[in-house]
Amino acid sequence: MQGPMKRRFFLSLAGAALLIPRHGQAALSDGAYAIEVHDLALPVGTHGLLEVTLRPEPGHRVLKHYRHMLRRLSALDDAVRFDQDEVAGEASDEAVVFRIGVTPLTLGPHPINGVMRVGYIAGDDDLSMVSLPLMARIIGLPPG
Repeated sequence: MQGPMKRRFFLSLAGAALLIPRHGQAALSDGAYAIEVHDLALPVGTHGLLEVTLRPEPGHRVLKHYRHMLRRLSALDDAVRFDQDEVAGEASDEAVVFRIGVTPLTLGPHPINGVMRVGYIAGDDDLSMVSLPLMARIIGLPPG
């Protein structure tokens, strides 16, 4: 890999690394949306909802009539059960919100990931669709 292709690949990896939440919470941006996601800690075997919020950056608006989807949900160590393979986002003027049903199956932190496919409007009429990575942690706590 040389020249522009190598540079694009590196920038893609660097951009993806910026979207990886560290401990606790993340409020990061892809340019069109600020992505808010928090770690979720639950007792092992207890169901909960992980909420991911995408807020449009200045100059952008939510494309409300687009079918915003979160797909390819998985846990690094298969220690999290997901209610669904795909989750539809709820769009409003202010944000797109994904609510993901999860259950930790073992103790400890479990990285999860997925791909959010969302639409937005830039300026007056520039419609765009993008794929954004979801990376978060579900933390399995000792049962209560």
